[in-house]
Amino acid sequence: MNRKVAGAAVLIAACKTATAPEAARAPTVDASAPAPAVSNAKATASATSTAAATSSGAPASEPALAWGARPSRDGALFPVADGMCIHMESWAVDNAVLLTYGSGAGPWTRGGRVSIARFSPSGLDVGDAALAGFDDGKDPRFTALQRVGGTYPSRLWAISEQSGRMYNAVDVLTRTDGSWKVALPGMAPAPRNRWSPQTWKDGALVFLEASGQGDVRDGTMLRAIAVGGSAPKLPTALAYPGTNARIVRALPTGEVFVLIAGKATTVRYTLDGTKTVDATMATGDFEANLHVLAADAVYLSAGPALRRLDGTAFRDTALGTAATAKNAAIRELSRDPEGNLWAVLEGGGILVEKKSGGVEDRGLGEPVFLGAGAVGYLTGRSLAGVEGGDPWAVGKSGKVYRYDGTKWTPVEMPAPPWSMGAKYNAVRVLWTGKNDVFVNAEYGEKGAGWKTPERYRAVLRSVRPSEVLRCNEPLGEAAPASSGRGFRSWPPLATDACTTPFLVVFGEDGTKKVNGKYPRIEAQLKAHPELGTRFTAMDFTSGGRKWMGLPVKSRADGLKIAELLGNKLGERPEVVCGTPPSPETHEWSYE
Repeated sequence: MNRKVAGAAVLIAACKTATAPEAARAPTVDASAPAPAVSNAKATASATSTAAATSSGAPASEPALAWGARPSRDGALFPVADGMCIHMESWAVDNAVLLTYGSGAGPWTRGGRVSIARFSPSGLDVGDAALAGFDDGKDPRFTALQRVGGTYPSRLWAISEQSGRMYNAVDVLTRTDGSWKVALPGMAPAPRNRWSPQTWKDGALVFLEASGQGDVRDGTMLRAIAVGGSAPKLPTALAYPGTNARIVRALPTGEVFVLIAGKATTVRYTLDGTKTVDATMATGDFEANLHVLAADAVYLSAGPALRRLDGTAFRDTALGTAATAKNAAIRELSRDPEGNLWAVLEGGGILVEKKSGGVEDRGLGEPVFLGAGAVGYLTGRSLAGVEGGDPWAVGKSGKVYRYDGTKWTPVEMPAPPWSMGAKYNAVRVLWTGKNDVFVNAEYGEKGAGWKTPERYRAVLRSVRPSEVLRCNEPLGEAAPASSGRGFRSWPPLATDACTTPFLVVFGEDGTKKVNGKYPRIEAQLKAHPELGTRFTAMDFTSGGRKWMGLPVKSRADGLKIAELLGNKLGERPEVVCGTPPSPETHEWSYE
């Protein structure tokens, strides 16, 4: 994988695995949490929606979905996408926020082809023509997506990694003429490793590049390529920063900063695009990190030390002194509109250096959640929104907090629509404005009759969607297409009050149907007359996939059949509340 820098704004996960989910953390809920403004604008139907609008709890103007899930109109956060969304990420680009899942490659991942959608005011736009061709199902270049950036819809870029036992090969892809293309292949003429991508002035992309053969770093370069505009020329001293260049930070106003690691770490930078300046700081054996908050707010951290760039030198900060006293490394750094400096510390504390002087502790009351579970996330932060004067944070318990100017308050979390009792555990926050916050969350789910638990992932948003979409589950195809593809409308799990309970048998891919029948399923039902002697089997399509299910008299009856079929046939059945779209029916009778 690409190089990792502790505490960097872009976190590159080391090795994404598909291990069984950890026990779900159970955050308590404080109903007094301040709720962001919620858009209840009339929603346009999503590409996969089969009916018009919402379920119970939604505004009266929204009719119920016959086959779909709708969040309650009350609350601070709302699920937008949920399910087995393997390696799901939310990417903030200029003019849009994009969602991807399915990215990943290698023997220890369930990733495969990437599915992409754009967040809209009404939820997810899964048929956005501007994103068409991102993954056509044939080109494996997107199988290990590392970063998406640029400007939506016409000047986007993506970094995607291919790797083997002896090499890293990173492709650079761009979308500038209505289609995606490989701007720089990772394997031609030899493996090239590329990391620390940044959008520069005029939308150009800058990144560091070196040989991808093993860990050879000779010939490290800082490169700039045009993305629908021009690529300004870099000063020679920046273009060839040496073998230990680790991080680049660029600003759209033209400034570029490069961290060159060593026991004495150097930051080489240009403010005008022509002259370069070097500033060096002794960092010893600590791994250094570069924080560029603005052209006049550049900081270097190494362990607990934090110093501010001042021309050719670095100056001590009160925040660094306070962190050193706690012997806690700085993981994240932000600056609020008043000029106060916020730091997340190793161990989960939060310190704030006030512009007026002094440092104060603004901890959550519990440690900030610094990890990201068994599967790492590439986007989002533990503490977000500081730069907009609207701090949000994730606690180790899985709670989400919002700062109101004087204290942290827990934010109310919704219930997952497809869980039998689990709670969302937040792991990252992406802040795009005071009225638009995205939270990556996950939980472990084990339904009735399931032999193993599954890790579910979701994106929650402070803007209420018109429908919660479900990621398609894997069907067991051979690699690399081992993750699900696409999204679908899907009803919530049934409660005892549901009047249309329906048992869905998961995994139907056409291979279990023989001469129009399902002999394995019928054999199990016939052997258990106590579960019923007459059934109406239904074949239907949702999310571009074929499904098979049975209407049942009640949730309780459905769960009994689910236990039987799940244990005997290895399926992942669910009892949902809805009527499937345009089903083909088959009557079964064993009387």
